[in-house]
Parts: sequence; C-alpha cells; structure tokens
Amino acid sequence: MLVSPYAGRDRDSCGAAAVLKGLMRPDGLVFSCHDFAESLPVYLGQEIGVFAFVGELEFGIAHLSPEVKSARFPSHDEMQALWRSSRRVFLHSSARQAKLLDEDGFSGAHLLWQGSRQMVFSNQR
Repeated sequence: MLVSPYAGRDRDSCGAAAVLKGLMRPDGLVFSCHDFAESLPVYLGQEIGVFAFVGELEFGIAHLSPEVKSARFPSHDEMQALWRSSRRVFLHSSARQAKLLDEDGFSGAHLLWQGSRQMVFSNQR
C-alpha cells in the first residue's frame, strides 16, 4: 500500500498549535470556527470549543448539559460576548471559513498565523 507523505497535511493543526501554545495563558480559550479541527486538541493537550458548528457535531451537542454546551459550543450571542470580553480568545479556522468571520460579526479579528489552509485569529493582539 502506498501512502503519500502529504496525505492529511492540509488538515494537520501542528503549526497552529505551536503558535497557540506560545501565546496562550492558562485561562486561554481556543475555539475552532465552523469545523472541528480533530488534531488541534491533541497538539495543544487540551480541549477546544467549536463555534458555528455544522454537521454531525449537532447530534452529540444536543445531548450535553447546558453548562457544557455553553462553554464548549457557544451560540452566536455567547461567542460575541466572549469575543468582546477582556479574556483572550483564539479562533482556529480554515482559510475558506475565515472569510465568513466578518459575516459572523468578528470584523476586529487579529490574524496571528496563516498556514497553507488554516488560520489563527484572536480578539486581542
């Protein structure tokens, strides 16, 4: 069986995690925007949240307690409140989905890192 060394490289979050680890404080919040980045929690060594989720996540999220759901899978209004708070919040997004940030109301997002197909933003510099 032949496996390309490039298989999965575009979905690999190692570069994003390295940047986040260098910038995060212990109380830092990391959210994946629109999609769940499967490798990001592994590289970070911590759970991440998902904002504006779609697809199969919805089934599992529907079975969570309201507290867990609010913390890990915030609604648009909850995410806006977090984004505007004094806490530093990071958003990990595919370059394709990052175009939707303005439409989602995150026009003040600061780009911290850009890979070939992934980006990391923060509400603070």
